[in-house]
Amino acid sequence: MKTPPLLMGAVLLFWGWQTGLFIFAVVMAVILEGSRVLNWRWDLSDSNFNRIWDLCAFLFLGVAVYCYLTDQASSTLLFLLQWSPLIFLPFMTAQAYSLRERVSSRTFSWLRRRRKPAPTDAPESGVNISYFYFAVGLLAASAVRPRDASFYPVACALAAWALWFVRTPRSSKLLWAGLLAAVVLLGFAGHVGLHRLQGVIEDKVTDWFSELDGPNLYESRTAIGYIGDLKLSGRIVLQVRTDDGRPPPSLLRETSYNAFTSGFEDAKWYSLGARFDSQK
Repeated sequence: MKTPPLLMGAVLLFWGWQTGLFIFAVVMAVILEGSRVLNWRWDLSDSNFNRIWDLCAFLFLGVAVYCYLTDQASSTLLFLLQWSPLIFLPFMTAQAYSLRERVSSRTFSWLRRRRKPAPTDAPESGVNISYFYFAVGLLAASAVRPRDASFYPVACALAAWALWFVRTPRSSKLLWAGLLAAVVLLGFAGHVGLHRLQGVIEDKVTDWFSELDGPNLYESRTAIGYIGDLKLSGRIVLQVRTDDGRPPPSLLRETSYNAFTSGFEDAKWYSLGARFDSQK
């Protein structure tokens, strides 16, 4: 099924805005939306589509290997997602300017290409990858850290625009809009809840590993702007007594830090030039 006019260009501009590739997005949007204005078409065969798809697949694998060898493995997936609309643009362009609106599903499988169809096989109608490419663009726009507050409403608006043209005519428009609004609100609530749950789990795991490692006398992490654990009880759980009967010190000090550094995600205190003596 072909996407409605301007939807493909809108999602590409949104992708370029989120990823900083806006110039590429403008050119890509003009190329794909221009197929609705221009009348000339290419007479592409199945073998032509196979070669174009193979080119896109090799580009995808090549970029993946390059990212893995030159960057951290954790950021390779995000980079691939961000550049996927550009990597698969040749195939989408071939379909947009082809005389055929559908592509054989055998194109996307090398194994199915090698198997010759039996005479009894029913003729396949093929697939139109417009909505798949739209989903790729929306997914690529989300592969950005951090995302601003405008991402979720714009992404929901684009998804609603796409779903509006494939809704069933048997249901009322008002009911459809109400269900869509409920899904959007539930999705936002789930997103916020999962984000908070992730923060709680990360804090608990960090505290747990810190307790296993024991205190670090030369380095300590801090979280400026976050509220730490508050004392909620005055119950005495530990008392200190000295051997010679003198009163204990009013302040028990484990270590001191005299240097501070602030990074992008965390801040650290260091103990520089300190000498610690073990006293019994």
